Amino acid sequence: MDYSSYTWAGILAAQAMRLNSDPELGHGVAGYGRYYWRTFTDGVSGTFFTEAIVPAITHEDPRYYTMGQGGFFRRTGYAISRAFVTKTDSGGTSFNFSEVAGNALEAGLSTRLLSSTRGAGPESNGFELWNADGIRCPESRFPGILA
Repeated sequence: MDYSSYTWAGILAAQAMRLNSDPELGHGVAGYGRYYWRTFTDGVSGTFFTEAIVPAITHEDPRYYTMGQGGFFRRTGYAISRAFVTKTDSGGTSFNFSEVAGNALEAGLSTRLLSSTRGAGPESNGFELWNADGIRCPESRFPGILA
């Protein structure tokens, strides 16, 4: 977890509050705190699944390696491909099971724990995968900005 995790959780919490996705959480500062807490804990559990638990089981390296050289389209294509392809512990490449399975496990956990207060939400339609990997395109093109 880095400082941007707190900011991203704040943005997502504000969006959820604005859309009134969980009316029982309320409004105002107290409501925002509840939205923030829920969003932040979803992010933390997702991070544990995608960057620690599943990679340890599948022997994958979940780190993002930037492409040092190349044009805009080549680097953008590389960044997008990292959502589906990753390096293994042995140095090869394979399908990114840790990203896909980790986010699926996090979505299942979140839905299970919060099923009494909300139904299938954005976690069930791939939104979490987009959250995790949608930011990587600029990272490859401008590695110093989001690092």
